[in-house]
Amino acid sequence: MPLTMDGVDDRISTANRNNGPTAFPFSVVGVINPSTVTGFRSLFQYQFGSYTTTGFLLTIVDSGGMGWWIGSTQVLNSGAVLPTINKWYFIGVSSLNATTHRMYLYDYAARSVTLNVTSVTSGTFTNPASSFFHIGMDTGDDVTYSDFFGGTISYVAVYNKDFTLGGGDAFLATAFLGPYAVATPTNLWTFNEMTGTTVREQILNTNDGTMTSFPASPWIEGGLPSPWWEIGGRRRVSRPAIVSAGGAVNTRKTLMGVGI
Repeated sequence: MPLTMDGVDDRISTANRNNGPTAFPFSVVGVINPSTVTGFRSLFQYQFGSYTTTGFLLTIVDSGGMGWWIGSTQVLNSGAVLPTINKWYFIGVSSLNATTHRMYLYDYAARSVTLNVTSVTSGTFTNPASSFFHIGMDTGDDVTYSDFFGGTISYVAVYNKDFTLGGGDAFLATAFLGPYAVATPTNLWTFNEMTGTTVREQILNTNDGTMTSFPASPWIEGGLPSPWWEIGGRRRVSRPAIVSAGGAVNTRKTLMGVGI
């Protein structure tokens, strides 16, 4: 059940907790349908304390491309490759360590990988004593009204795993089968609430998000790219799903009742 964000001031923030990633490796994934890719659009941020030394930030547009920051260092940039507005994408970033990072973008409509880039630029990641997550905004000094995500989000998940094995194959499995395809995430927001101003964190239930500046009805039903899966539900996968144990994607089968 997706959640829409207007790109002006809608944002989701969690209280200070200590159950996010605290060291390499880690990954962040999500399913999005952007309504704008102009300016600077932040999708997901994790930090505590000085934004220049702790945490990470994933943007769908940043200085002309998608950006992945660790501490004050931009470790990945997609260059001219950006998501197209009003299309569903799976986006993922993964860091094996301070020098090996990957950014991945899958286009559901075209059923193809749009971007699969690896960087060896050193980053900084400091183990925070506590943490918070922001969905749809950036809290650095340069925050302006253009920093907010605009579009629809289906889910966001954080892992303490690296998804770079198999040339992004783990990302591909997650894109098709949902966030439990490869490993259980450490944090997961599915936006299934359909009412209220709280988005529940599904794993530990201690990083629930507070919605700020949303309209009265930001929730929408349907519109998800197939396969359509949900927490606690049973959905038919409407086309062959891609399954892999690493390496080449070589097993295709239709799954029934994908859900958790």
